[in-house]
Amino acid sequence: MEDFEKVNLTFANISSEGNQGNEHKISWVKIIFIFIILICGFILNSTVILLVLAKRVQKKTINVFVVNMSVADLWSLLLYLPWRLKNYLTENPDWQNRSDWAGGIFGDVTCRLISWFYNSTDWVSLVTLLIISVERFRAVKFTVQLPGLNRCEAASIISFTWILSGFVNMPLLIICGVRSGKTFCGCPLTKTIAAYYMGTNGLYVCLVISILSINLVIIRRLVRVQASYNLPEAQQLRRLQRLHSAVRMVLCSLVLFVVCTAPFYAILTLARLEFFAEISAIEISDDTFDAWDFVFYVNAAFGPVIYFIFLDDFRDGLKQVVRGCVRSFRANTQRDQPPEQITPL
Repeated sequence: MEDFEKVNLTFANISSEGNQGNEHKISWVKIIFIFIILICGFILNSTVILLVLAKRVQKKTINVFVVNMSVADLWSLLLYLPWRLKNYLTENPDWQNRSDWAGGIFGDVTCRLISWFYNSTDWVSLVTLLIISVERFRAVKFTVQLPGLNRCEAASIISFTWILSGFVNMPLLIICGVRSGKTFCGCPLTKTIAAYYMGTNGLYVCLVISILSINLVIIRRLVRVQASYNLPEAQQLRRLQRLHSAVRMVLCSLVLFVVCTAPFYAILTLARLEFFAEISAIEISDDTFDAWDFVFYVNAAFGPVIYFIFLDDFRDGLKQVVRGCVRSFRANTQRDQPPEQITPL
């Protein structure tokens, strides 16, 4: 997502009296879909974070970067989906006519800050994937095993992902705000702002291409230098497995990101391009727009599944937690059962 107000698309009229019943059913479908994404995203991303904080997963460089992505995805979900859920539950899903933001200086400042921070979180995961790719490339570039990043270096890189993402979205602190005399938090669209959005979308595409290119180079290099590591065979095998797992994780995360976000960004980019060029706006129904909007957040909600599949540390940590919960449940169940009485002969 790029802004709370999105763009002034020309939506097809789908609100005739004859289909109000269908619209009510569609609204409940949207509510259920949002609720599922929100709950699953909260549980999965929180699990990734807690596994590291509880020391169930080692604080390796890649694991710390994965936590950084989960933190960003969790913020992205919590800052937007509850707001949309509230709109549908109050039967006012029309984001173009919202009037539920605080007015005055406080409302204007919070609108600008939240819009800026919210949009910044969407960039953090992609920038982190790029850094993981560069770090993995650095690992396969040398035949000797390089030491991992220390705590200070990892913290600096994580800070960089947030600072860079915040810097790219800095114009939103000026663009967004509460309209004068109203209580609506929005980001108006002008030709200059449309050009800015199209530029950031182009940068997004460049990041995706860069991540894909780096990982393809890593795969090619792994095939060529597989026997060149000056390490014992068992250690060499473990290292190659870790590198392959990291590359697969990055590529699958990238595919999920592109599949979930590309359609929505394409709609916004086309709309802004048409606005910038002063040609007729695209026709799209509210339901179609909302569908791609919700799919956008599938990436943030279910990205952790990829971490559990491809990263041994997270998979093993999750197994330990699940086994511990099962043992505790069985112990409590057996404790609550009454002792068997022996029938006298």
